[in-house]
Amino acid sequence: DNDAYIQLALTSKKVYVMFQQFNRYERIYETHEQIAIKTINKECIIKLIITNESCKANIVSIFPLLRHFEINRCNRKKKIPFFPLLSHLIVKSCMQIHNIPYFLSLKCLKIHGCSKIKQLPALPLLTHLKIEHCHNIIGFPELPSITHLEIEYCGRITHLPTFSSLEYLAI
Repeated sequence: DNDAYIQLALTSKKVYVMFQQFNRYERIYETHEQIAIKTINKECIIKLIITNESCKANIVSIFPLLRHFEINRCNRKKKIPFFPLLSHLIVKSCMQIHNIPYFLSLKCLKIHGCSKIKQLPALPLLTHLKIEHCHNIIGFPELPSITHLEIEYCGRITHLPTFSSLEYLAI
């Protein structure tokens, strides 16, 4: 029996889980206090979106192969969980998050309305970066692979380093 049963204890109203099963993607939407997800194999789950919540479960151990993670309006959460294979991260309106972890495999990062983030780590594989309404971010490290950079309403940034591979810039 390859079935895996996963239970997340959430205080949210919305949880989206994307998982791959037999080369197709499935989407699960639940609005309950407790959520139960039954999949063929929990390692198939590749995308997780959490909104308005304080997750009590260790989501890293539940989703060890997660590639895409989005967290929205989670004002009690102070840290972003570390997923070792994460390639896409979206962080929106998380007022208590201070920093972005060093994700070695991260290729796409979008941050919106996170006022406590002041700086980003050097992310060697990052190709796409979009930052909006992050009023305290003061600068960027060297990002050797960056090709697409968008910055909006981040008034404390006074200069940018030279990005040798940059193809698109919007400020």
